[in-house]
Amino acid sequence: MNRQLFWQLYIPTLFLLAFVLIGIKWHFWTEEIGIILFAPLFWTLIFYRVLKPLSAVTDGAYQLAKGEIQHLISPTETVEIEQVVQAMNQMAAELRDKVATAVTQQQEIEAILSNMVEGVLMVDANEKIMKVNDAAKSLLDAPARAWEGKRIQEVIRNTDFLKLVRMTLSSPTPIEAEISLPTQQEIHLHCHGSMVRKPDGKIMGGMLVLHDITKLKKLENIRKEFVANVSHELKTPITSIKGFTETLIEEPDSENSTKFLEIIHRNAERLETIIEDILYLSKIEQENDRPTIQFVMCDLESVLNDAIGLFLPRAEDKNITINRLFEPHIQVRINTGLFEHAIGNLIENAIKYTDPFGQIMIKSYIDQTSVMISITDTGCGIAEQHLGHLFERFYRVDKSRSRTGGGTGLGLAIAKHIAQAHDGQITVTSQPNKGSTFIIRLPDSTTPQN
Repeated sequence: MNRQLFWQLYIPTLFLLAFVLIGIKWHFWTEEIGIILFAPLFWTLIFYRVLKPLSAVTDGAYQLAKGEIQHLISPTETVEIEQVVQAMNQMAAELRDKVATAVTQQQEIEAILSNMVEGVLMVDANEKIMKVNDAAKSLLDAPARAWEGKRIQEVIRNTDFLKLVRMTLSSPTPIEAEISLPTQQEIHLHCHGSMVRKPDGKIMGGMLVLHDITKLKKLENIRKEFVANVSHELKTPITSIKGFTETLIEEPDSENSTKFLEIIHRNAERLETIIEDILYLSKIEQENDRPTIQFVMCDLESVLNDAIGLFLPRAEDKNITINRLFEPHIQVRINTGLFEHAIGNLIENAIKYTDPFGQIMIKSYIDQTSVMISITDTGCGIAEQHLGHLFERFYRVDKSRSRTGGGTGLGLAIAKHIAQAHDGQITVTSQPNKGSTFIIRLPDSTTPQN
């Protein structure tokens, strides 16, 4: 480019001087020859002193305009042009600093958004997505594709959420709402929406912050069910006690007084049992949250025999045989009181639902790195649709039979929490009319853990 500029200036100058030479008098030929010889030298000096540095400045300006802020213009000996060069190089340095600061801030914002548990979604005034973090994408469970630049309706089809977006863009004050998304597993979201404005007050868009409250909703539903179940379980014996008490007050010398008092006593004992089980379950849950349970190494066979001994009289009353098959010398780290309670609940459950002259088999053995305790009965069995709910509080497969047998509906829930307190788990397999098998799996305390 510099050479082209030189020839564009030099060649016209030669032609101009030649024309002047032809049109003047002959006696000035020596002066004209001098001009011809001096002019190229003059323009060459102008080119290297002025035009070439200006061309370099022009190139540098083009480079900055294209965003190549790392480019520096070379220094020049011309004072005036050198000032321009220094100013442009300083401008490039300031641009580099500002761009670096902007990139750093952008990376910090991206890191914050990416690591937030809450979902963040920002749309412009036309409902186009400007920013969305990974948590929001996960919560909204939309197809995995580019979000930014698309209208929210192209990505999310949920009408409640789209209505919330429009409310956010139209409301001058922040809004709150709860919505449910019917995904594979229903998700409940608590949403905060607020309008975003530019410094001049114009609406830039709206921002929504999404909190996953699915677990809280589930716990709330469990609490409601628990309260409803407790109320129902307590209401039956209380109603019976109240009715027979009123009868005794009205007819204190009735022939059935003794019978009525026995019924009152039996229902009072049932109330006491329900309350004790509720308190016991609450105690286990609290200890799971704040570990205060004392564990000791015990011989498993001895613990199982102690638990069985407590229920042998009940089994003998129904002519039920309890068989035992224990692998010897198994040591477990347990809380003996809690563990005997869990085994006792399972044995009591097996006796209750096994018909007279039935059998119960209790086994203990080591399976790879786990200690297994299984309790199998020949009772009525459980239908498959009930197995997933069996360890829930107050859940009953046969409500009338359970209450007649004196159960509270908390025995299996207590056994589950005790197993969990020992870092174990409890499972069940069953078929109607073929009996049930409950298995407690504990970590093998004698096996080194990685």
